[in-house]
Amino acid sequence: MGSSTQSMKKLAEYTGYSIASVSRALDPRRSHLVKESTRRKIKEAVKTLNFSVNLSARRLKIQRTEVISVALLRTPFEGKCFSHEFASNAQSSDDIQRLGEAARQYGYDLKLEFFDEDTPLPEQFFDLNRTDGIIFCAYCGEEYAKLLAQSGIPAVFMSRYIDISRRDRPFVGIDRSRGFRQAVAELTAAGMKNIGWVGIPRTSYSRNSRILEELLNRENLYCEENFHDVQDYYQLRQVVDDLARMDAVFCGNDVIASWVVRELRARKIEREPLIIGYDNDPSFHSQSEFDTIGHAGNPLPELAVKMLDGIIRQKDNWQGNKFQVVDSEYIKRRNINHGGQK
Repeated sequence: MGSSTQSMKKLAEYTGYSIASVSRALDPRRSHLVKESTRRKIKEAVKTLNFSVNLSARRLKIQRTEVISVALLRTPFEGKCFSHEFASNAQSSDDIQRLGEAARQYGYDLKLEFFDEDTPLPEQFFDLNRTDGIIFCAYCGEEYAKLLAQSGIPAVFMSRYIDISRRDRPFVGIDRSRGFRQAVAELTAAGMKNIGWVGIPRTSYSRNSRILEELLNRENLYCEENFHDVQDYYQLRQVVDDLARMDAVFCGNDVIASWVVRELRARKIEREPLIIGYDNDPSFHSQSEFDTIGHAGNPLPELAVKMLDGIIRQKDNWQGNKFQVVDSEYIKRRNINHGGQK
């Protein structure tokens, strides 16, 4: 066992840790990702086995950099149809943290690349010598289809918002329909009929408002006057009185829902409508001012890393498994008979 040619696998077997953990512990660039006690045990094993590590040679042998990149728009709402005040920074932070945890679990380092529309991603970002694959978050990535095809670099798109009807690229997302169906069913069962919407200006790509409109139409409850488009906080304030007259109001996301609740409280509305947000924003997990639609566990980051890892390694060629969605759910934080019941 004293040979300097001992494999990384032998070292992993000797220490009881995974090959990925051993690799990280011995890599000066990544050793901080491993607990000190683990690093110490692995380094002691290296001395015992007279192990000689050549990480560059290992990466050349496995033909991987053991790095995955994540592309995020620095200002995803700049130039779009609504203000940054309605954006959720906490949701993005939660995604990044969970992507990092999942990347480590699958033996990768995570490299973040922030960019904006005026300064696009550099060509070296699509270099297989620098990264094994890319995860595009939320609103970005579609414009790089040509570069992705030319480079042959694996990529996965992760979003709560992009229309899930598209199946032309590897995608991880949320099916919003189930959560909205649950919410509308509970509201109508409680006798609520005056139901509205407030959110960013609707376009042909707006999915949440279309789902709600279709559900209310089925119940003969849809009223166009109850649907309000707002670009910023000032426009929101102008429609609060209209919202206050409703039984329940669905909002474009949890940030907008929070603004609505604060405005209603500031105006001391005697009978507040039931407010329902969207995306289960971590900023509001401990609050109970409004309900929301989303997924309690945020499984998207781990699914995205798992999918990208499968594509990189070409496990079973991943045929038919490059499009995954999880169901949303109606997450109740308030008694439904409390707000909105006349």
